[in-house]
Amino acid sequence: MTQELRFIDEYPKFKSLFEKIFIKRELDDWYRYRCKESIEFLHDLKHITHIIEIDIRNHYFPSVDVFLKLQNINGEGRFLLEQKVHLQISKIIPVYLINYGYSIRHSLIIGSLDLWGPPQTFELFEVDAEIENIFASRKFIKLHEKFDAQDTIYNWTDLPNVESVNRSLTLEYAAFYDVLGLCE
Repeated sequence: MTQELRFIDEYPKFKSLFEKIFIKRELDDWYRYRCKESIEFLHDLKHITHIIEIDIRNHYFPSVDVFLKLQNINGEGRFLLEQKVHLQISKIIPVYLINYGYSIRHSLIIGSLDLWGPPQTFELFEVDAEIENIFASRKFIKLHEKFDAQDTIYNWTDLPNVESVNRSLTLEYAAFYDVLGLCE
């Protein structure tokens, strides 16, 4: 019987960091500095097979959003499959989220059918493997594979100086969003 480990329990160094950030509020200046930084290795994404366009949205925020577009797949002029990848990369701790998008157009459908889910095409499986290699070489952890981004880090009652978002502070909000309001 395998026991599923929660992220914060498996990585005590991040538990300590989150405590200093959210409870003790000792790292406000460090947090602001990290939110202004860029993630340097993102230029490696341009070497990924099948990627034709990269849109990096790196703002003054605890995470970076990267949108990757793949070559469209045409089927006999009546069918078009657009494939895309959305990466959300934390600047606070070495974790990332990845989502795969599909936009399906057909001559019999008005508009398009937009879906998000796991990789379903050969191209996306290859892109996923290459992204995973790039991030693993930098010791980044892929969430939703081993850990749930919705794991609770703190209950709001544990954070008296932070305004509540949803029911609890989740790993996703702690790593990717400015719940402290320091990036304004």
